[in-house]
Amino acid sequence: MGRYLLRRLLLLVPVLLGVSVVVFLVLHLSPGDPAEIMLGSQASQEDVARLRADLGLDEPLPLQYARWMAHVLQGDLGRSIRMRQPVLGPPYAASRSGCSRPRGRDRSWTGSAPSDRSSARACRASGWGSS
Repeated sequence: MGRYLLRRLLLLVPVLLGVSVVVFLVLHLSPGDPAEIMLGSQASQEDVARLRADLGLDEPLPLQYARWMAHVLQGDLGRSIRMRQPVLGPPYAASRSGCSRPRGRDRSWTGSAPSDRSSARACRASGWGSS
């Protein structure tokens, strides 16, 4: 039983590595240039090139993968292209402040206690209440 478990754990490493390569390639094969999407269609080519350099998109794919993997292993999944915020940032910040995510048919953002109206207002004021 111990050998079976050890073998399964060792086989998990290449599977996770393969999945990470597939996810990375899917992100890079998706249509559109992230720098152009972030800056919009009115941006100059110089601005797009500068942002591509800042994001590391002008580097070779193996180096981009190594950097991406290092960030993922630290829990940093990057920034949203459209929202321009950390991908994992807002939910954690909201849970610390007492905001809770909407569940079921109720789509309003509330504080942790139903009677806590000031907390609910604070959550909405911080952008968590907008739909």
